[in-house]
Amino acid sequence: MLSPREAVRTLHSYHPPLAGRRGLRFDFNENTVGCSPLVCERLRQMGPEQLASYSEREPVEAVVAERLGVPAPELLLTNGVDEAIHLLCETYLERGDESLIVVPGYSMYRIYMMAAGAQVISVPAGEDFHFSADDVCNCVTQRTRLIAIANPNNPTGTVAVTEDLVRIARSAPDAAVLVDEAYFEFYGQSMLATRNELSNLFVARTFSKAYGLAGLRIGALVGDAEPQIPIQSRGYRRCGGNRRQPLRPDRPVRPGVDFGHVANLAGPDHLRALPRAFI
Repeated sequence: MLSPREAVRTLHSYHPPLAGRRGLRFDFNENTVGCSPLVCERLRQMGPEQLASYSEREPVEAVVAERLGVPAPELLLTNGVDEAIHLLCETYLERGDESLIVVPGYSMYRIYMMAAGAQVISVPAGEDFHFSADDVCNCVTQRTRLIAIANPNNPTGTVAVTEDLVRIARSAPDAAVLVDEAYFEFYGQSMLATRNELSNLFVARTFSKAYGLAGLRIGALVGDAEPQIPIQSRGYRRCGGNRRQPLRPDRPVRPGVDFGHVANLAGPDHLRALPRAFI
């Protein structure tokens, strides 16, 4: 009888909000202002030929990398941040490994870690949801292979300073450390400038939140070029029995969509207007 892997069979169910899409849904953390009008205009210009064609990945990644100020080989375009989390889990976690998360936090960290067969260690936030680097470092063991930290954190909005994140990455040299910067635009502090000091550090970004493009599922995973290699070209996922296949296809997140152009049109001018709109 067909049966899923034990790690999947024993996985806690994810229950997304099911109340429908009428009205404002603040629990989705969506941009209620919308994306740049320039992006909408560009998408309206798409024709049948573009929709029917697979776009090349590398030119698009080069544009997004330039936008973020990083070398193209250090950036991987993903289907939102969720795929970045999934790829890290499938690349670096084995059954019996340990992974660390701070709670409360983004629920998908736990789900992807457990699906990979890892034991998830939850580190409770401090008083008033304060982020404690000491508590995280104290939970690192020889079995720790992945640490995921949202900065700013979802859902609490608390932040971790650069020095603490560097200390955590150095305390776990055999673990991949993901700093999820999905809400970077509402904080302004990033680990991108520090990534090359720590080969085990990865930074995730998204166009879903401040840019108002959640429906397009555009994300990026940035890290030192060498650790990116197994994720980009040699990462594999389990596919039943002993069969294994590449973790991800050699295609951009949405065929036919000119993400490089969209990324440029998303625009700092549009972002600068957002604080006033949200206030």
